[in-house]
Amino acid sequence: MVLHAYLDALAPGLLSVEAYHEDDALVVVVTDEGTGMVPRPDSPGLGMGLPLIARLAHRLEVSSHIPTGTRLQMTFATSK
Repeated sequence: MVLHAYLDALAPGLLSVEAYHEDDALVVVVTDEGTGMVPRPDSPGLGMGLPLIARLAHRLEVSSHIPTGTRLQMTFATSK
């Protein structure tokens, strides 16, 4: 997110991370106020971040609101 959120900005903007325990899960929420998620053919990455998170998390919710940022909510099960 940090690499992509503020691509054309003169300086990086805010990034917030919140983590809390809910029921039998750890919930991590990462938000930015960047340009939102848009396709980037010039992306320097392999595009593995979100697929990896989706595979490891019990649930992944992505909200992108162009141009007001992106919110990722990842839920990881903590019980057996």
